[in-house]
Amino acid sequence: MNGQGGFNVSRRLHAIIARTLQQESEAQIAQHKISPKVPLDFLCNYFAGSMLSLIFWWLEFNQPYPPAEMARLFREVSFYGRAHAMGLDPSQMDL
Repeated sequence: MNGQGGFNVSRRLHAIIARTLQQESEAQIAQHKISPKVPLDFLCNYFAGSMLSLIFWWLEFNQPYPPAEMARLFREVSFYGRAHAMGLDPSQMDL
């Protein structure tokens, strides 16, 4: 994923992931009649970037965790946040 070609592939993958997340999120919003606390485009791009960065890290470091474990870890951090993953009360975290 080095060089200009790698950058272009990375940007394309990011856009695909973000678009997929946006579609899934819009369906969940409609189904549950909820209102996101942050703009949906921000949220989807945040998670797309996180996911893509973790995939690159995972590949670069010879897949230190099995795919199912990577998915579980990503869900854990994504759903509950950094404070929870570190074992802290969110009120103990400086933003």
